Amino acid sequence: MGVVAVMVELGVLAVMVEVGGLVMVKVGVLVMVVVGVLVMAEECVLAVMVEEVVLAVIMVVGVLVVIIVGVLAVITEVGFLAVMVEVGVLVVMVEEGVLAVIDEVGVLAVIMVVGVLAVIMVVGVLAVITEVGVLVTVEEVVDSAMAVVYETGRTE
Repeated sequence: MGVVAVMVELGVLAVMVEVGGLVMVKVGVLVMVVVGVLVMAEECVLAVMVEEVVLAVIMVVGVLVVIIVGVLAVITEVGFLAVMVEVGVLVVMVEEGVLAVIDEVGVLAVIMVVGVLAVIMVVGVLAVITEVGVLVTVEEVVDSAMAVVYETGRTE
């Protein structure tokens, strides 16, 4: 599938893929750069096809849905994050500061407390720790892995 990273910071969603694509969402404005292709949209619904790969982004009442190469990420303003991956069926849920990751291999539990977040990767084991918006430690993302960073702390 490829490497996908999702970061939420003050309403900003960034998605990075192996092909060098970049997706940023801020204040309802979406800017996408994929292999030199730039797409901007301020509407609530956006559907884009790049290199025979369908990229759909839907924003409805603060709910953002991003689908990239079989990867589905749902982020809402209320602090609920759900990520599903077709390969291995990875499910990530954030609820009341507790992050749980479930896949075929087993159950990976991650606890998030007051801006401190630790994420364990399904493949290659990636550790990400943030405190007050500061990234402390991050290992290189390996192939077919996904990193999800949900920042609850306040950043400048």
